[in-house]
Amino acid sequence: ELGRREKVHSGSVYCIAWDAPRGAAATGSNDQSVRLLKLPPGGAPGHGQRSPDDSSASAPDSRLLLRAGAVRGVAFARSGGGEVGQPILAAASDGEAIVRLWDAETEAELPALQGLTEPASALA
Repeated sequence: ELGRREKVHSGSVYCIAWDAPRGAAATGSNDQSVRLLKLPPGGAPGHGQRSPDDSSASAPDSRLLLRAGAVRGVAFARSGGGEVGQPILAAASDGEAIVRLWDAETEAELPALQGLTEPASALA
């Protein structure tokens, strides 16, 4: 079994990205939001279980709004590349021709990537 979670989006999930080193995943939906999810120990659903007294189990998942159409792509990266640098979460929707960015640790919104001629349909 891969593990079970409560429903975190009010619409269909169109994309997912996994950040194994941080034990997190991000999902994008047609509800115009990105959810930043904390994963169980081991980095993937079903690889270890949290006990009820595990303090990391109470860490809330985060909801980041795009407000411009269905989210079609999410991806994790690090500024500067490699294992060092600021962890970045990127998301693209079908309602705007930009890629929105957040600091994946603090969830602070960063300047968006602009210059696309049409909305991105995927990120990698």
